[in-house]
Amino acid sequence: MKIKEIIAEIERVAPLDTALPYDNPGLIVGDDEKECTGVLLTVDATYGALKEAENKGCNLIISHHPIIFTPRKSFLTKDYKCDVIASAYVSGTAIYAAHTNIDGFHDNMAVRTLKAIGAKNVTTLFDNGFGAQGDVDMKFSEIKEKVKKLLCDDTIFTVGDENKKIRKIAMINGAGGDDECFSRAREVGADLYISGEFKHHILLEAKETNYALMSVGHYASEMCFNDVLNDILKCHFDTIKIVKYYEGNPFNG
Repeated sequence: MKIKEIIAEIERVAPLDTALPYDNPGLIVGDDEKECTGVLLTVDATYGALKEAENKGCNLIISHHPIIFTPRKSFLTKDYKCDVIASAYVSGTAIYAAHTNIDGFHDNMAVRTLKAIGAKNVTTLFDNGFGAQGDVDMKFSEIKEKVKKLLCDDTIFTVGDENKKIRKIAMINGAGGDDECFSRAREVGADLYISGEFKHHILLEAKETNYALMSVGHYASEMCFNDVLNDILKCHFDTIKIVKYYEGNPFNG
């Protein structure tokens, strides 16, 4: 099958016009008329991801984060991202990004995370499909341990009393620790809000008001992107070769 057929299926379930205005999802590098030899799924299109794609015979990388996010006025290979793109072009590897359009998918990363830690009645947090909310009956500390085990990551930070009983969780994967998302979590009655990154003033407000927050790291909160895309593609292309690549948390520990 051609690369464009795989792209068409992704965009059928997560149309590009559902992405946020600042975003840059879609095909960024390569020729979608080529036959696809395999797909590598990854949060980021890095040197490591490109090398793995080449080693495994995959000529399509599907990343969550667009390798080009903002307009560029030059393309110099001494620039890290430009060099990755140039290397991909030379090797014949296409790079496609499914970013905020997949964040708004009904079975998104936040939805899957809350279900995996045992939340019930899980729905999206925003009407546009972003984030998740769900009911629980656990101590904050129990939820923290479940999340650590699920994400295989000890670099989790919390605000608030970890002995507090939590009845409802809200979550946004990635950089969801801003005013809009924090306000929405409180609006729906969540007494714990989980995200990958938080603004300092949000952390401070939570501390001052004894509101429970959990910061799990941007990468860890989006690791299950690979599973989301795998399931989308396998539903339609049962013989396609798919490789899941995990770069790992950029932090040392």
